[in-house]
Amino acid sequence: MHFAQSSLPVDLVPQPLHFRNTRQTTQTHSSHGPGTLPARSALQVVKIGGSLLLRRGLLDDLDGWWQLRPARPTVFLVGGGQLIDAVRAWDKARPGDPAAVHWSCVDLLRGSFDHLAEQFASDARFSDVTLISDRTEFNDFAAASSPPATQSSDAVGRMLLKVSAAYHRHAGGAFARLPSTWETTTDAIALALAEQLNATECVILKSCPIPNACLSNQPAYAVGPVDVRRLISLGILDPASGFASEPDYRPRISIQKLPESQRPDTGSACE
Repeated sequence: MHFAQSSLPVDLVPQPLHFRNTRQTTQTHSSHGPGTLPARSALQVVKIGGSLLLRRGLLDDLDGWWQLRPARPTVFLVGGGQLIDAVRAWDKARPGDPAAVHWSCVDLLRGSFDHLAEQFASDARFSDVTLISDRTEFNDFAAASSPPATQSSDAVGRMLLKVSAAYHRHAGGAFARLPSTWETTTDAIALALAEQLNATECVILKSCPIPNACLSNQPAYAVGPVDVRRLISLGILDPASGFASEPDYRPRISIQKLPESQRPDTGSACE
């Protein structure tokens, strides 16, 4: 789900420094229930904008980005891109019930999930990625604490989440913050997921430039409360993301344009 791209300056947010990466999958279990991890884990939630699915070199770009990240357990989720744009256009022409349209869009996100899952499975660089495709699998994952930050960085697991496995009509906790309207897109869902899992960081990968003028005096790849509000005003984040500017929101937030390793492809929007 996404918004039309604003006219933005081309200065991009600098990327983090290079870190070593390994790809072993390890989970340790806890007696705590779903979404109630006792302390912030090393887990990061990474949202891949749906418009990025239009890039022919997406997996090359994503792997290059991954190699520059600290090794840590990661949950990926992906937006709907043009699939959701079509529903938005239909709803603009013939408005329907907002909640019904919203949950229909959430169901449609299985299309982008299935596509990326297939691509990951066929690429050796992502063959370690496991799938979280239903509520039982998500609840089991949420009940298991991720490896703590003090553990060896060799203990790294990567998961791809079907959005509806975590976010559905009966979801509570952090997801209760989200309105069932067009104001909620996968940006806000990813931010709520990071809070629900008590993750250390939520990374939102976009196809559009993120102007430095949007950022406060945080590190270049970090986003503070003021930045969240600015990014919402520019349409880079959805309106429902405003809860992430509140003092009680704990995960670190990072908004980045996914660097391109090949000639840029044409995208329709900033997601």
